[in-house]
Amino acid sequence: MSVVRKMGADFVIAVNLNHGIIAKRRTKKNPIPNRGVFTPGTRTAYDSTKGSGILDALHKRFDTLDIPALTHLRQWMSRDPVPNIFEIIINSINIMEAQITTARLKTDPPDLLIQPDLGHIRFLEFNRAQEAIVVGYEETKRSLKNLP
Repeated sequence: MSVVRKMGADFVIAVNLNHGIIAKRRTKKNPIPNRGVFTPGTRTAYDSTKGSGILDALHKRFDTLDIPALTHLRQWMSRDPVPNIFEIIINSINIMEAQITTARLKTDPPDLLIQPDLGHIRFLEFNRAQEAIVVGYEETKRSLKNLP
């Protein structure tokens, strides 16, 4: 904002694309299995068509164990799947970007701030551009109505 003000802008409009980016957990409904990672209580840790007899035996043995701690672990794993390394990296970057944006907006606020909620659109989902444009357009109309 300070750059455009120095260039002579009388009215500064900013668009915060990081608004709501970390407020929602964005996991796919059908996640790609983490091959080679043992996930208790599931068959998605490896490709069963290429499966190993040893892994099958371990899964069967693990599934038949009746230990209270394992029951809690199975419930936790079924409700909240463990994110893969790429989700962790992307979420870390999103948190960093959101914090930087918040700090910059506090130190040099624009005259009009437009904050479309795009947290439901995942990183690299370019096929959802039209949806993002519609959300941005609607939020812009709402923001303009609030101008004095």
